[in-house]
Amino acid sequence: MNGAPKFSKIELLIKSGDSTNNIEYRDCGMVITGNYIIIVGYEGDSKAKISSTGTIYNISEIVKYKTQNY
Repeated sequence: MNGAPKFSKIELLIKSGDSTNNIEYRDCGMVITGNYIIIVGYEGDSKAKISSTGTIYNISEIVKYKTQNY
């Protein structure tokens, strides 16, 4: 996703019924727009990004998120 901030690691704490799940993504982009968080993972080497896969979460499902760059 052009223009999306890229992070080394993103951690999401997601509500699932009465429990919560921790989900981690590495080397990906994240955009918060409207009621959604979109996580975009890139496939390919560091020079040629050949494709990307996005996961969309409703903001009401997210308890918290943490981003890291290292």
